Amino acid sequence: MARLTNDLYYAEHLFLQVAWDNYDILYAVLPVTQQWQVHAFFQPSKTLTYEELINHRRTITKQQPSLPHQAGKAHFKMGRIYLAASRYAEGDKDKFLHALKTIVLSLNRHKTGNGKEIRVAAIARPEPDFKLLAKALMSLTKYG
Repeated sequence: MARLTNDLYYAEHLFLQVAWDNYDILYAVLPVTQQWQVHAFFQPSKTLTYEELINHRRTITKQQPSLPHQAGKAHFKMGRIYLAASRYAEGDKDKFLHALKTIVLSLNRHKTGNGKEIRVAAIARPEPDFKLLAKALMSLTKYG
């Protein structure tokens, strides 16, 4: 794998940011721990300048030396799946989203104790959604 230059790192951040904003289901092709690694290293949910992102890269790499490799592998998997769905869709956004959903669900098959198959896909948020958490707590007090 080629060395990750600062320019390539920034370009990958931008790609992941677009995916996060428009096709967050793409993240569900990864286990939650790998999604958190991508978020921790590439910061796709944040709008950062080039300099801010490069400073983040330096800092996080010192704190977690194995994170660049782990996040890079996860990002590579996401990129392959994005490319496959994109080629299949041939520019049709609905077809692209359908392909992504199909791939995500096929990768997230689980057998239950009685032999039935369920499909569950998770999209990890890099930070808690306090509004959603408050809503859940309110519904617990209302119905619980």
